Amino acid sequence: MKKTFITGKYRSSLETKRCIQGVRVSLPVLTVQGRRPGKTAVIMAAQHGTELNGIAVIERVFSRLDPRQLKGRVVFLPVMNPIGVRAHIGSYPIGDGDNMNRVWWEALTAPSLVVSRSE
Repeated sequence: MKKTFITGKYRSSLETKRCIQGVRVSLPVLTVQGRRPGKTAVIMAAQHGTELNGIAVIERVFSRLDPRQLKGRVVFLPVMNPIGVRAHIGSYPIGDGDNMNRVWWEALTAPSLVVSRSE
């Protein structure tokens, strides 16, 4: 069955069912679906809780993109480390304190990655 998407802009969130130490988080998701089919680009920001400029940049780009002129889809994840943003610390504050930017592709046992793949 072929999926069809309606051209437009969408705001939603991805909430974890459970996370390390019982903390649940909600990640905002902004999507711009173009009028014509094409590839999907994913753009993330705020992996470090002290680097907030990317959040503003994503909001600005999202507001300026015209879905009627777009081929494919752009998915923005403006706050990848909501706990770090709230606490204003660069690393992931629960568990091992790893720099999320350094552990994305390492062994899936690091507590920082558990957040990335939590249910």
